[in-house]
Amino acid sequence: MRVGRDAPQRRFHLVRHGPVEIDPNLESSEWKLAAEAAPAILELAEGLRGCGFRRIVASPQRKATATARILADALGLPVKVRDGLEEHHRPKAQQSASEAAFRAKLRRLFARPSEVVFGAESAAAALGRFRAAVSGVMAETEDDELVVSQGTVISLLAAAGGNGRAEDIWASLRLPDHLVLAWPSLVLESRRL
Repeated sequence: MRVGRDAPQRRFHLVRHGPVEIDPNLESSEWKLAAEAAPAILELAEGLRGCGFRRIVASPQRKATATARILADALGLPVKVRDGLEEHHRPKAQQSASEAAFRAKLRRLFARPSEVVFGAESAAAALGRFRAAVSGVMAETEDDELVVSQGTVISLLAAAGGNGRAEDIWASLRLPDHLVLAWPSLVLESRRL
């Protein structure tokens, strides 16, 4: 068990899913990876090789589980799907017709975290749910862990560690992307890709 001053710091690796095919007829949770997503995810897998992971834990949303499975196949790891790791809840009726409209909704979400201004939950509720799920993952082992999820909740958690504003973190994330946070402080240690 890791305790005391000399205990090694644990790391929590957050991976944002790969590029998606946007389908306005489906909820965003059901969007699938774009046909060209695999090469970028496989490139990310190469950077993760040798990190000592024993598993990959994924959001139940389709784009995250598909990303996790590509990573897992490349790294020879099992995938565990975990409720609570999914994106900020956004029903289909809340989807935006344009990128500009979507970004405006996200700005409101980040600016008013305690209010439900977009989707079915506030930013604070999404962060609380995601953080609880991450804590559950980290409590299961003493290992560093790798979680595949979505941009808004990743940004909220990284911001909670004092790594900048959630809106700025979200705007800087790529598809896919990889952040390494110290556990439990959530301080950003590195960003790869």
